[in-house]
Amino acid sequence: MSTDPVSRGDRLATELMLAGGGGAGTREPGGWQRVLQATIRDGFEDTIARVAVRRANAGAPPDVARLSFTEAVLVRASGDCDGATERVARAVDVAAGLPEFGPAAALFGVPGRAPAADRDTTVATVIAVLHGARCALDRESVDVALDRAETAVDLCGTAGLRGFGPYALSLRARALAGLGRLDDALLDALLAERGQGTADRVYGLLTLGTVHRRRRDGAGARAALDAALKFLPGDVERAALAPAVLAELARTCARDDAAVARGYADRSVATATGGGRRAALLARGWVALAAGDLVTAAADAAAVRAAARSDSCPASTGEAWELQALAAGSEGATREGLREAVMAYRQVPDVAGEAVARVVGTALRRGPGHQLTPADHELLRGHGILAGRGVADALTVVLGRGPRIVVQALGGFRVVRDDEEVKAHEWQSRKARDLLRILVCSRGGPVPRARLMELLWPGLPSAAGGRRLSVQLSVLRRALAVTGPGRTVDPLVADRRTVSLNTDVVAIDAERFLGAAREALVAFRGGAANTPDLLALAEDLHTGEFMPDEPYATWTYELRDEVDAVYGEVLRARAASVPDFDHRTSCLRRILARDPYDEGAHLELVTELRRAGRHGEARRRYDLYLASMREIGVSPAVRREQLGTR
Repeated sequence: MSTDPVSRGDRLATELMLAGGGGAGTREPGGWQRVLQATIRDGFEDTIARVAVRRANAGAPPDVARLSFTEAVLVRASGDCDGATERVARAVDVAAGLPEFGPAAALFGVPGRAPAADRDTTVATVIAVLHGARCALDRESVDVALDRAETAVDLCGTAGLRGFGPYALSLRARALAGLGRLDDALLDALLAERGQGTADRVYGLLTLGTVHRRRRDGAGARAALDAALKFLPGDVERAALAPAVLAELARTCARDDAAVARGYADRSVATATGGGRRAALLARGWVALAAGDLVTAAADAAAVRAAARSDSCPASTGEAWELQALAAGSEGATREGLREAVMAYRQVPDVAGEAVARVVGTALRRGPGHQLTPADHELLRGHGILAGRGVADALTVVLGRGPRIVVQALGGFRVVRDDEEVKAHEWQSRKARDLLRILVCSRGGPVPRARLMELLWPGLPSAAGGRRLSVQLSVLRRALAVTGPGRTVDPLVADRRTVSLNTDVVAIDAERFLGAAREALVAFRGGAANTPDLLALAEDLHTGEFMPDEPYATWTYELRDEVDAVYGEVLRARAASVPDFDHRTSCLRRILARDPYDEGAHLELVTELRRAGRHGEARRRYDLYLASMREIGVSPAVRREQLGTR
């Protein structure tokens, strides 16, 4: 065992030295080494009990003080901060007037017990600040944790205590992640993990894995956590981190192997204590929900909420609300739970957690499919979050409930399979893409094989066309292939006469828009209270013209015209239902951008501008109206002087 725990960053050994009154510079063998060896051999509980017996039987004040501080160090290292506080108070009373215990008092944050210039006191102060940051993280007081962690990083640098630097960076990384600053957290976590040979290597790997998991980088998280798992048998401090490592591992391998993930989660719950139990229950809840076990997910969410409420832990509360919301059986309960989650994350404040909860809520409101929009992706990327299904969390659960394949035909044609775009080389043939486009325009209905052959190879004999069609159907199946439990899910429904898309597997963004728009327009006509939200959702789902890259394909006309007409109705309804002038005029401008000959929109916009006192713009808009009507040979319905009297 090395006799220089300060240089190698061994906090427990350093604390035991300081507690013994010998100072961090002590090199000769002493009682602190024996206590450390006993702790490694027997664990915290047995060692604390033996030290307590010896303290009770000690007579001389220095022995009582030394054993009291030693007991406090062990209790604190075991994770019992409250128990350590009680023992520190007793130790400080006994050590009053014994200057050799000044560093030990400083170690526990007791002011005025040692000269500020004492190097041992500097070491003790660094460890005390590190411990304060760790306790603040356990209590989810993230802003306090960040302040203390930054102080510790600075102290480690100025005092030359490089051994404690990686642990200080790990704490700062966890605090930054707790505030949703995931890119900054990742940088600190990577720097901390580079610290080789310290007693806090496992904590650094755990932190790196946690940051990767929050960024939803399953591969990065798994690599760090697998490495941490290999280090765990090293000593008692590392073994104490096992429940946290297992909880994170459960969440990162849930997609690849649900049974292994559940095993990790169950082991974590069985051994976790304190704040670690909240993380263990959340891990088991998310793993259960991803596997369809709503009962376990709901029960674990309720348990975390109860514990987090008593401990005033807003981050755990927010995630528990998310878990409970997605395990709920009713739309109202889900909506309310996600609203509570957003409020809890805002209290931290965890901007990344709030962003995910909002994206989940809007995805659910879109109905079947739950595909993320470009705006969703942009919001997540802005917080350093990936949008795949790599870890067990709310986004993975929501995305997993929707179709595996989404055809995006609005604003351009692309196909997303399991959250990744099908690349150009996977199609192998333009005809396979054209075949999919035609099937999309059929609205899920069966298309006769003869019709497909006529559109794809006009004039080709039926026998040759049939062979080519069979080849392209095989190419399309390979490009869209997704796997289910033990089998490949066929995206096509085909028999000898017809072909259609399997709408249980394939979702089409244009159909989602039309469905949402019809619901919103029915609500608008009926004067429903939720009309503004429904119209906003419908407008959000319209991301552009239908198949703009196929402007002359006759088989696109019918669906393109329907999408365009319904979008115009949505814009007109929004213009009529929103009280805000800017939003209302924006809707009217968009109507005119898509149809410059819409007489009603021209006149409404001119009227709105005049009411707002923007007379010059109203005059210019009226002139545009006159010019548009002249182009199509229509006499203006309203003369300028008539409009001005309104």
